[in-house]
Amino acid sequence: MAKTIVGLYDHVSQARKTVEELVDAGFQRDDISLVANASAKEYGKYFDDKGAYRTDVEYDDDDLTSGEGASAGAGIGATIGGLGGLLMGLGLLAVPGVGPALAAGPIVSALVGAGIGAAAGGLMGALVNNGVDEEYAGHYSEGVRRGGSLVMLTAADEKVDNVERIMNNHDPVDIDERVSAWKEKGFTGYDADAEAYTAEQIASERESMNIPVVEEELVVGK
Repeated sequence: MAKTIVGLYDHVSQARKTVEELVDAGFQRDDISLVANASAKEYGKYFDDKGAYRTDVEYDDDDLTSGEGASAGAGIGATIGGLGGLLMGLGLLAVPGVGPALAAGPIVSALVGAGIGAAAGGLMGALVNNGVDEEYAGHYSEGVRRGGSLVMLTAADEKVDNVERIMNNHDPVDIDERVSAWKEKGFTGYDADAEAYTAEQIASERESMNIPVVEEELVVGK
């Protein structure tokens, strides 16, 4: 038997560190999925006009996305460069309900194909297709829409505890607490047809949720 484990992070640098530790622990990089909001303009230069990851550009450590703090790790250039070296098929996609997103791993085929991922609402459908409960798939999708970064891995039962330990090492969002906060501000559920957030809206969202620009101590996620 196997179980799908998902971690949502406020900053892409946290997701990168999670992926690095998973790979270091022996998990296969082509089994790890990543979806990270890429609304910030700084992402574009690291990908070609087809969304493929480029290796012929200089990855500037001083480039920071909206909401990325220097103490959260390297700048966006180094973060993207690191992810490009770690994950298979890293690319820039337009995801329904999310907008521009960095994506890599097995989840990409669901996001770009005409199968259940596209039919059921982009990221939410792809997560459901990978065994994530529909309600939580919507919550995680909304988290990415609002600027988050998601890491997913399907692991054998005997390896689940290790995956969860590694994901929890990097301050994942407590999705139940986050959804409760959204609901206090009028959130009624994930809508795959909603407009994508801009970089400015993401910065405003993080401010309203009191998410600092550096890594914070968060309650362990699902």
